[in-house]
Amino acid sequence: MLNKLIKEYITKILPLFVLLPFVGYGQDNHGGDRLFDEAGALEIKLQTDLIQLLDNRHEDPDEQEATLVINDINGETKRFDVKVSSRGNFRRDSLNCDFPPLRLNFKKKEIVDTYFEGNEKIKLVTHCKTNVPEFDQFVVREYVTYRIYNVLTPISFQVRYATITYEDTQNQLNPIKRIGFLIEDIDHLAARNKMKEYEDPLEVKDLEKRNEILLSLFQYMIGNTDWIVNMSKNLKTMSDGEAFYAVPYDFDYTLLVGTDYSLGGGNSILSQPIREFRGLCYDLPDFNPVFEEFLTKRKEINKIIRKEKMLDYQSKQHMTDFLNIFYYIIKSEKRIEENIFANCN
Repeated sequence: MLNKLIKEYITKILPLFVLLPFVGYGQDNHGGDRLFDEAGALEIKLQTDLIQLLDNRHEDPDEQEATLVINDINGETKRFDVKVSSRGNFRRDSLNCDFPPLRLNFKKKEIVDTYFEGNEKIKLVTHCKTNVPEFDQFVVREYVTYRIYNVLTPISFQVRYATITYEDTQNQLNPIKRIGFLIEDIDHLAARNKMKEYEDPLEVKDLEKRNEILLSLFQYMIGNTDWIVNMSKNLKTMSDGEAFYAVPYDFDYTLLVGTDYSLGGGNSILSQPIREFRGLCYDLPDFNPVFEEFLTKRKEINKIIRKEKMLDYQSKQHMTDFLNIFYYIIKSEKRIEENIFANCN
């Protein structure tokens, strides 16, 4: 199946990808890169009909008009006319979150030479439960989880903190100010890795071997079983014309983040997350370089958690302790056999 897919990709799709240059990704255009490379939280206002937005939760929600106002680190204020809609599955359901995650759709010509260049469609992770302050920590934990995967591979979604004020243009609701974060557009991620998104179904065995091993071990490390390759569940796939790569997203339903609904609270009908390996049964020599990569990056990963000012002490302790168990397992071939290879597919 893999060879057939690659052949089809190379003959039908890749030539267009190679011949047509990416607008906005030249050496002089660093808008989208700057958005995610710079540190510090962006200050954002999202102005729209909030009641309409919060009510629009059906499976294929309509986009609605909105204005995004951003104050960048230079103190400059910029306004963008955008389309906004709710997104996701579990968190879009009003039984689970009173405030859904959002998708921002920019006009491509308006974001040239701005922070958002190359990121025409950006996902916005929100606070889920407006009147539950603890959800701020869950947002930060999920943000940090994305950054941990950034350390392990560039084939990962970049993220950026934002302090967001949601303003109701109909003056029916008071402004809501909470933290959230932006997730880069899949097209931007693919372009910086010299790839293109691949949207046809794939099996886990179709993935490039090291990518599959790294992905599966990362999901095991963070206690995530809420991902399925052949259903594209919480994964995006890309290709460089020779192989296929999967990129994970949505880490709220993991033990590392530990939201109340993932641990049995709220109205969740999903099973609670567990730390169980769901990857393929490659040989130990295939795994060893990836184990070594995790161990080599351990200090850097711990530093991300330790230095994150938005994480409180309890969150730092929880995340560090949970990851330490993973490191303990992968240091021993016996423990690897018992905890990882015993459950591989």
